[in-house]
Amino acid sequence: MAFTVPVFNLTANIWTFGTHPAPPRVVTVCNLAMRRQVAAVYQGQSFPTDVAASMYLLMPPRTDVRGGYSSTGQDLVEVPAGTGRFYAVLWVDDVGRGFPNEYRLALIQQMAPLATPWP
Repeated sequence: MAFTVPVFNLTANIWTFGTHPAPPRVVTVCNLAMRRQVAAVYQGQSFPTDVAASMYLLMPPRTDVRGGYSSTGQDLVEVPAGTGRFYAVLWVDDVGRGFPNEYRLALIQQMAPLATPWP
């Protein structure tokens, strides 16, 4: 069975960090997915808890979303759009680059408590 592109069933608003509440720089379809929780060790050190408690944001290929290593600044995303659920983009990479099932993946971390009442 071949790998298929994720279903993009949500919409996300994307801002360059610090520019919210101006209109978002990008509005895109997306898929919010829980990360697979596994222990990760790099050079004898465990990842901090905040990275372990992050989510994946899957988007169409070439979506303009920027992680913490971007020269233009880290992005802030609201997903689903309009819900008040804000996340910082930690890093971004492409999955399946050069293949028909390519998509963009961002590792995101919740920025603030969920809006209450949750819409």
